[in-house]
Amino acid sequence: MTAVPVVVDSLVKAYKLGRVEVQALRGINLKVEAGGMVSIIGPSGSGKTTLLNILGGLDRATAGNVHVGNTVLTDLDPTRLVYYRRQIVGHIFQTLNLIPTLTAAENVELLADEPTGELDSVNAKMVTDFLVKINRELGKTLIMVTHDQNVAKTANNIMRIEDGTIKSSLTPSQIASQDTSSSYLDQLRHRMSELERQMKQLDEDFKSGKVSGDEYADQRVRLRQVKAGLQDELQRQGVIG
Repeated sequence: MTAVPVVVDSLVKAYKLGRVEVQALRGINLKVEAGGMVSIIGPSGSGKTTLLNILGGLDRATAGNVHVGNTVLTDLDPTRLVYYRRQIVGHIFQTLNLIPTLTAAENVELLADEPTGELDSVNAKMVTDFLVKINRELGKTLIMVTHDQNVAKTANNIMRIEDGTIKSSLTPSQIASQDTSSSYLDQLRHRMSELERQMKQLDEDFKSGKVSGDEYADQRVRLRQVKAGLQDELQRQGVIG
C-alpha cells in the first residue's frame, strides 16, 4: 500500500461525566504529508492518546473531520471502521496489547503510542531506528506519541499538545535547542504544580462569583482528570505520593 496523507480538521472529542462535559480535544488541526513522520509531545492528560485512538479508528470523534488518504474516517460506520483498522492503519499501543499472530517486528511496524515508554535507552534507540527505517525505506506515514525528546526529534515535525490543543509546531533543530536539562520527572512535577495553582485559582474565582457553578464544575472535572493522569504517570515512573 502506498503512503497516504493525514489531515485533521477542527477535531473535538468530549466525554460526559454525569451532567458535565469534558473536552479531551478542543479543535485540533493537523496535516501530515504522505510518507511524513510526525512526533506528538505534551504532558500526560493533554489529549495525545485520544488523538491517536481516533486516527487509529479505535475511538469516534465528537466533531470535526479526519481524512486518511481518500478515507473520511469520521464518516465510517462500525463495519467500515473494522476494514480501516485491518487494511489501512496500524497501531502500537502504550500498554502491551500485542497481536499474537504477528512477530515482534511486525507488532512494532504498526503506528505508535509511546513505543519506547517502557524501554531502556539502548532498546529505545533500536525501536526508534526501526520506525525511522519503516518511514524512510518503505515510505509509510508515521505519527508517534512520545515523552522522550531524543525520540521526538527523529521526526520531520514535532507537535506539542497541551489541554487538548496544539500549542506549537517545532522542527528537530528547534527541539534540540530547547533547554533539556530538566528531566522528564521534573517536567511532570512542574505540570502538577501548575495544575494545583490552576485549581486553587478556579476555587477563588468561584467563591468571588467570577465563574458560574456549571463552568466551575466543568473546569474542575477537567483539571482533576488531567491531574489523575499525571499522578498515574508519576507512579509509573516510580514516584510515590
